[in-house]
Amino acid sequence: MANEIPKEYLDNLAQRGFALAERVGSGAYGTVYKAVQSTLKRPVAVKFFDNPFTKGESNRTRFGREAPLLARVQHPSIPYVITTGAVVLRSGHSIPYIVMQFVGGISLYHRIDSRKPLESTLVYQVMRDLLSSLDCAHQHDVVHRDVKPDNILLAEHCVFLIDFSIGFTTKLDADLSRATALGERVGTAAYAAPEQLTDSSSVDARADVYSAGVVLAEMLGARTRLRLDTLDTELQRVPLAVRNVIRRASAEDPDDRFPRAADFWAALDATRGQPDHGGEPGQSSSVEGQISDDDALVLGVVATACAMPDDATDFAYIEQQLQKVMSRFAMTVAVRRLLRLEMLTQFLKDGWNGNDGYGLRLTETGAYWAETHQKRVESLVDLLYSKPMKTFAADDDIPF
Repeated sequence: MANEIPKEYLDNLAQRGFALAERVGSGAYGTVYKAVQSTLKRPVAVKFFDNPFTKGESNRTRFGREAPLLARVQHPSIPYVITTGAVVLRSGHSIPYIVMQFVGGISLYHRIDSRKPLESTLVYQVMRDLLSSLDCAHQHDVVHRDVKPDNILLAEHCVFLIDFSIGFTTKLDADLSRATALGERVGTAAYAAPEQLTDSSSVDARADVYSAGVVLAEMLGARTRLRLDTLDTELQRVPLAVRNVIRRASAEDPDDRFPRAADFWAALDATRGQPDHGGEPGQSSSVEGQISDDDALVLGVVATACAMPDDATDFAYIEQQLQKVMSRFAMTVAVRRLLRLEMLTQFLKDGWNGNDGYGLRLTETGAYWAETHQKRVESLVDLLYSKPMKTFAADDDIPF
């Protein structure tokens, strides 16, 4: 049967004082079993390098490197290593394994609900333990390279960061030489930093900081792949201070990120004292505070396009350029939000532009806001004319 434990596994581990009990999971490199350490009567986890689809010397090197890396790092949120070994099959093939601390609970991946953000208490607990474990690893020159919800376990009293199988040390060590070739890409694309997607062999601790920022955004309701240009729209109910922390943590340029995971946590922890954070994601009480840059961009386009319909403004061009910097979903959400805030109003087009139907124009409130923030609106609209915008593939848009 598929879940039956191979006899060679049972015999080898029994000789070393471990009774394999059940298969509890599998990963990119192999199978994980729960076992009992006979002398101490405690549960342990045994991880085997036995995935038939993960072959090659580089992957075997990565698996063999995980235990020495973990042995360097002692942290409450990182499982500790007990011992290592290998099972020799009848075929003569050797299957290496790692015996480590058993961690119960569920993965953050299974806890995240795409329909609503996690409660803020859990979000802060996850980030506190995650960033603390990363900071400890980084202090020992260890980079994880695969921080994502699947590798974060929610145990009863602690959050664990697991699976250092593609981790490496940034410090030259003959016993822990890198298995990643120059230009090779490893990790999970949705959470990997831009530089990791280009060359995973040369990243440093800031790549983990980036990934942790994506995890934070996802827990609060953002999608992956994370897009900072639509962050305000996706997380409009999340305090601005928290969004700014995410922006810095997951900045495209590594130099713009928090240099250390501890700095990331200090900045995030400080947001709990912000007046607009009340346990659950809050809203600012002022209209000005509720207008994001994306909203201002929509206001600017509406003001430019509708205020003087007989001028030389090329509305089609502005709309085309706007779609390059905002997804259709982001624009729809922004417009609906502005309608709700009474910044815009719908009107029946009379055909002056050749198309009957409903359009949008600024209300008195919207006009006052646009006038008060004229420079901000103008600068955003000017961007549409003066700079080529970064474009995104069609599948980057969220279906609405």
